[in-house]
Amino acid sequence: MKPDDQPNMPSEDDSDAPVDLGDSSKEFGLGNAGAHLRDGMDANGDVRAENVTLSQGGARDIQATTVSITQGGAAQVHADQMSLSQGGAAIVHADSFTLNDGGTAFAVMADQATVNEGSNVLLLIAGEVNGDARPLLDWRSALALAGGLVIAWRLIRRIV
Repeated sequence: MKPDDQPNMPSEDDSDAPVDLGDSSKEFGLGNAGAHLRDGMDANGDVRAENVTLSQGGARDIQATTVSITQGGAAQVHADQMSLSQGGAAIVHADSFTLNDGGTAFAVMADQATVNEGSNVLLLIAGEVNGDARPLLDWRSALALAGGLVIAWRLIRRIV
């Protein structure tokens, strides 16, 4: 039988197949499923869902009630409850935030934050903070840094 005569049969496993996004040449994935779009995720990497579990993958913007990220990352997260383990997030806005061992966050705004030892956060603005680790900047030191930068900028402008 010639190859052209064979019926078009789907392959048994296409989990590593790239996603065709039209004119875009991007490939991305959520979790171990390879580069497949999931329900609630658009072509830009934005996720809007009730519950999001991200494992070994990434997303640009996540808006959900509950978010759990393990060995993955997100640029911006808006959630009621969020847990981050061995991954990273740039900007987090959550009611309840937990940063576990190996997790890294740039800026976190939360009503209640738990930052466990072995994790890193640069800027933390929270009503209540639990845990052993300390952020590099809290809201008071960030305010002092911003005030110092404003004063330095005004002095430089006067000199020049």
